[in-house]
Amino acid sequence: MKLCNLFYLGLFFFIFDLFGWYSIAQTFVMVTDTTNPVVTTATDANYSGAAWVDIDNDGNLDLFVTKSFLFHNLGNGNFERLTDFQNLSDSQLGNGTSWADYDNDGDIDLFMSGNPSLIYKNDGAGNFEAVTESPIGTSDDNRGWTGAWADYDNDGFVDLVIIHPAGFLGFPQIPCRFFKNNGDGRFTKIDSFQFTTDLQAYTVGTWSDYDQDGDEDLFIGSGPINHAAVDFLYENTLIETGTADLVRINTDPIATDLQQGQVWNWIDFDNDGDLDAMLTNYGGVPNRFYKNNIGTYVSLTNNLTVNGNYLGNLWGDIDNDGDLDVLLTNEGNTQVFINNGDDTFTLVSTFNGSSRGSSLGDYDNDGDLDFYVTGSPLVRGLYENVSANNNGWINFSIKGSVSNHAAIGTKVKLKATINGNTVWQYREISAQNNFNGHNSQRVHFGLGDASVVDSAIITWTSGQQKILTNMSINNFYSVEEEIPTGYLKANFSADSIVGIDQLTVQFTDLTVADPSMPVTSWQWDFDNNGTVDATGQNPSFNYTSEDTFSVKLVVSNGTDSDTLVRNDYIIVNSTTGISENHSQLPGTFSLEQNYPNPFNPATTIKYSIAEESNVVLKVFNLLGQEVATLVNGEKTPGFYELNFRGDNLPSGIYIYHITAGSFTSTKKMILLK
Repeated sequence: MKLCNLFYLGLFFFIFDLFGWYSIAQTFVMVTDTTNPVVTTATDANYSGAAWVDIDNDGNLDLFVTKSFLFHNLGNGNFERLTDFQNLSDSQLGNGTSWADYDNDGDIDLFMSGNPSLIYKNDGAGNFEAVTESPIGTSDDNRGWTGAWADYDNDGFVDLVIIHPAGFLGFPQIPCRFFKNNGDGRFTKIDSFQFTTDLQAYTVGTWSDYDQDGDEDLFIGSGPINHAAVDFLYENTLIETGTADLVRINTDPIATDLQQGQVWNWIDFDNDGDLDAMLTNYGGVPNRFYKNNIGTYVSLTNNLTVNGNYLGNLWGDIDNDGDLDVLLTNEGNTQVFINNGDDTFTLVSTFNGSSRGSSLGDYDNDGDLDFYVTGSPLVRGLYENVSANNNGWINFSIKGSVSNHAAIGTKVKLKATINGNTVWQYREISAQNNFNGHNSQRVHFGLGDASVVDSAIITWTSGQQKILTNMSINNFYSVEEEIPTGYLKANFSADSIVGIDQLTVQFTDLTVADPSMPVTSWQWDFDNNGTVDATGQNPSFNYTSEDTFSVKLVVSNGTDSDTLVRNDYIIVNSTTGISENHSQLPGTFSLEQNYPNPFNPATTIKYSIAEESNVVLKVFNLLGQEVATLVNGEKTPGFYELNFRGDNLPSGIYIYHITAGSFTSTKKMILLK
């Protein structure tokens, strides 16, 4: 039984004004059942996002709304609010949200941007734990408006970009952040891209393989508010050069039009096989719609390309007729447009009230797309799709194995005969395709009057394909990427990579192998000196000397072998404190985030000195009281590290501050006992 009040009475047109909204050819109604916590919970009215995700793999779409609202779908049209999740958050967290299985353990994890921005690891049962390790930890200054996961180097692990709007989210102003996934649950910060060094009013970043060459490209809107400027569009050169890199696009007009850009979406709205683009603009320039004519982009003018304070554009086949429709959110309302199939769109519904983020997904599993919208109390809520046009549909849940397990970046092409014509449709699974959020990552197609799906071609980011034929309509399908015959890729993680004096490390084998040819032997070299130290699958090792150690794993299935070396992976420090490295001189002064963080009782602090300077490094509590002087004296150029111990200090947040000549820097660390 649907838990909502139905105002849609048929296929005739009507207009009325109730609860601040009106409709023409209404296809959505707001769910108003007060037993549903999605209805009664006052989610944020600020610039918050939303996403439909399946947190427990039960086949029902759950709803996350920033800043910290998680609703578990009970499967009967109702939800329960998971209050345990709220305890992980505070009032500073959240605007944007992006979901992916970053550790490839089979359940979807959360990235939530804000101040600070954090990753939350899913245990598969609806419980989430904040990741605290640097460089993506609690005390790292990774403030962001939103973020987006994608596997930019096609190594099977999703990487993360955090979008920071300089001037809009605290000081000091910072650029965007980019983190490469190391494959062991940890990340490496990369700051070699333009957007990781330049300060701009970046808004939302979306990934899409816009040229369909097999790698993910990046599109960052910019909303400077007081003037228009070009947006920041980057082509990935992985396929062309063999090395993942993001190079600025200069194609006219997509890269040369002046924008106040919010969200870029690449979609095949006309089902011609290439990707067209829409950009919502906030302020003095209109929304943009770029039609792709075999690599040449033409600016369309229609009722989508109007001026206004627009934020999101989200795409899906709302009426299940076989082409993509669009919802637009802006400071005044949410608008629903139906694709007419001739480069034009018809406005069919308007819901009045300041609308920000939104997400499309079939939450009630009835074959059509519903949506949730964030914003003012007038418009905020869950809207059920109540169209009754008898059009067919099909829905895919897709998993990766060699590719990232959430299948982010996977492409699906589908062929069916609709209204007597052969139609190819296209979808790409995304972890960011709306304002500060994304649609359900289940792949939905409308089929019109088609009686069968002729074929569906699924292409994962690994390049592997699966072709399905003669599929029944009005069904949900689950498709998992097959591991190729003989495939073998070594991987491992360690539960601790930095410690003091003797350090016992538990290693976990994460190797991916063809199930018919499983791994039969493991050779571990814990200091990469050429000697095999262990032959078990998940061994532990006790490091007894101060040094930095590379770890090597060789796995074999009896026919083939694969090797992985993690260089300088394990760091063991002594309690005496300071080590200095002058073999390579740094080009800049720096103060790094301590590790581990939080810590108990010891942590490592690293800094670099570019020229001979008097260096003072002190630790303070939150009252500004000095608790330790770690360095006070002249230092020659070099890289330095020291150990700070909090044996005699209470748990809490501490500040460490360095002064070296004219260079100063301050960071936070957390002592937990």
